[in-house]
Amino acid sequence: MIRIFLPLLVCCLNLPLWAQTFTASNLPIVLIETNGQTIPNEPKISANMRIIFNGLGQINHLTDPANEYEGAIGIEIRGASSSGMPQTPYAIETRDDDGKDLQNSGDTY
Repeated sequence: MIRIFLPLLVCCLNLPLWAQTFTASNLPIVLIETNGQTIPNEPKISANMRIIFNGLGQINHLTDPANEYEGAIGIEIRGASSSGMPQTPYAIETRDDDGKDLQNSGDTY
């Protein structure tokens, strides 16, 4: 009995309990695709963003369609001293098809 139990215990201890694949959340999911670019401190790079939010109390899945926003954005690292923190802050602007900032065009988001 001990010979069977110990190998199973060793096998189970080698599995990382924290290693999980993210697939769903009760919080909105924001996906940003930089198309292989690194996000710099300045200037903003062009990227695409999708926001999935199925409503309060609903589960949001990575496979759900974007239903809050899907389109072009500009993104850069924000802040002088805070940019070196473990959770990097970003500045994001929504953009139209021509790459112009929608916030400055009169549209409000």
